[in-house]
Amino acid sequence: MKIKRAFIKVLIRMAMADKKLVLGEFQVLKNLQADLEFSDVDIALLIKEAENQTLEEIIAPIHKYEDRLFTVQHAYYLATVDKEFHEEEKALFKELLENFQVTKEDLDRVGRSAVKIAEGRYDALTDPDLAYLHNNYMQSTLSGDLLD
Repeated sequence: MKIKRAFIKVLIRMAMADKKLVLGEFQVLKNLQADLEFSDVDIALLIKEAENQTLEEIIAPIHKYEDRLFTVQHAYYLATVDKEFHEEEKALFKELLENFQVTKEDLDRVGRSAVKIAEGRYDALTDPDLAYLHNNYMQSTLSGDLLD
């Protein structure tokens, strides 16, 4: 439960980083809220916590590399869902990367896969970046919570 809370708080912080919550960000958060079985009251409390905690405090429960990469991947997708990567989002993303120590190779995979997904040209079975990220996700603590 602590990892789920930390994961969603990272995404809340990313959505709030540029002081604008666009429809795409809202939809991503709403879908994750349902998948992770958080109520509206839970989300309201998590928003308050995310506002009052440092990033280091928020991410403290996320130890496993697969969970860290999964969180980075979703934070990046959320930050760029509006086709812009604002300076505030970049700064938060950089801080997240520094704390999580994601490899450059994995970060490159996240970036390439985001472009492919945005362009609608992806296949998780044949694309090596998406296949790698999917396999990482299946090893993460959150995989059981987000499976359809």
